[in-house]
Amino acid sequence: MLIKDRGITKNKMLMDLGLGKNSFVDWSKRGTSPSGETFIKIADYFEVSTDYLLGLSPNPTQKAEPSPRERMTREIEEILNALPEEKLPSVKALLLSVIDVTR
Repeated sequence: MLIKDRGITKNKMLMDLGLGKNSFVDWSKRGTSPSGETFIKIADYFEVSTDYLLGLSPNPTQKAEPSPRERMTREIEEILNALPEEKLPSVKALLLSVIDVTR
């Protein structure tokens, strides 16, 4: 339905997402399911929620708001990913000392 609504072909979607040409065959005829990562890619591609793709929500755009902990985790991951490898041990030590102080 989403593919038809967007006026694209299955092959275009698969190509845009970097998925194999046989993905639809695998999912429909072989009874496999896309991975969680692939579900997220497809949802983002069509700008709908994964719940909508799975039939758990009638609202295509209803996405759960990330919790404060999830937002902070994402921010910390982004910071850590931007750090040079040689800085990671000192950052880890600092984080562990902060955690130790708060216990």
